[in-house]
Amino acid sequence: RLAPGENFVRSVVRKIAHAGATNSFGGAVAALGEQAELTVSKATVVRVAKREGKRLDDAQHAREAAYNAPVDPGRTQSVAEPAELVAKRLVMEADATCVLTVKGEEHKSVYCATAFALESRGKKGNRPFIAERLYAASAVSFEEFSTCAKALTWRAGMREALEMAFLGDGAPSLWKWAKENLPEGTLLIQDFWHVCEHLVALGKALFGEERYQARFKRWKRTLRAGQDRK
Repeated sequence: RLAPGENFVRSVVRKIAHAGATNSFGGAVAALGEQAELTVSKATVVRVAKREGKRLDDAQHAREAAYNAPVDPGRTQSVAEPAELVAKRLVMEADATCVLTVKGEEHKSVYCATAFALESRGKKGNRPFIAERLYAASAVSFEEFSTCAKALTWRAGMREALEMAFLGDGAPSLWKWAKENLPEGTLLIQDFWHVCEHLVALGKALFGEERYQARFKRWKRTLRAGQDRK
């Protein structure tokens, strides 16, 4: 059966859209010809990928709006949360990174977030892991990220959580977002890696490039152990 408004069946549309999303458009043409024996033009890949991308984007926005809709005792949340991820102790992490998309956008920000229940933690040997977690991201703007990040917290069970923590790099925009959107009493934690960055800078300033490493290693062990030492 042909996809609506398309000359291809839905299975072919999916192949074209996936190739266009995971390759350059020119690379998608080559990949489709080699891997799926489909001969399509670059213009076709552009058209299908953009249309399907918008369709998925609209569906995602509708889903986030449903999660973010106010609820009260007379109206339950319209989207069911995955029961296995509803947390008693919920952790959310957020960060931003810069990516190169097209020339002139070398410093385009992509905001990412993840949420998981502490009950989902496990350990394999000496290495801890998270069994289940949810994700959200936006490369459009911080405002859009704020909407999808808030929906992420509801999906992960923030309404039922007894305790919550937010892990970030200390960026003012993320700290402000957490204070404005997460429950009162949420524990704000600066992540280990960024604190270590500051400790390196402090060590170099106090002891110089040649002598800071021994002191930094001691500070790092103390930080990892969560102890206060002078």
